[in-house]
Amino acid sequence: MALTIYSILKAVVLWTNAIAVLNEARFLRKYGLDRPAPEHSDDSIKNRTVTLLYSTRVLLQMPLICINVLVILIELILG
Repeated sequence: MALTIYSILKAVVLWTNAIAVLNEARFLRKYGLDRPAPEHSDDSIKNRTVTLLYSTRVLLQMPLICINVLVILIELILG
């Protein structure tokens, strides 16, 4: 299996899917990663991580569905 741009893109889509399906109640709350801190509170690595997780789940939901459909169609067509 060669390392191509398509395989890198597919890996990024899979990682984004993994972030998007993390459950707040079962997984993230246990580690204190369920809600971002209020604006201007702190700029720690934990707060940045929480903000990244939250924005991935909220803002990338619809584009991620479209990208997943596109990747599935390409896989079905090209094999």
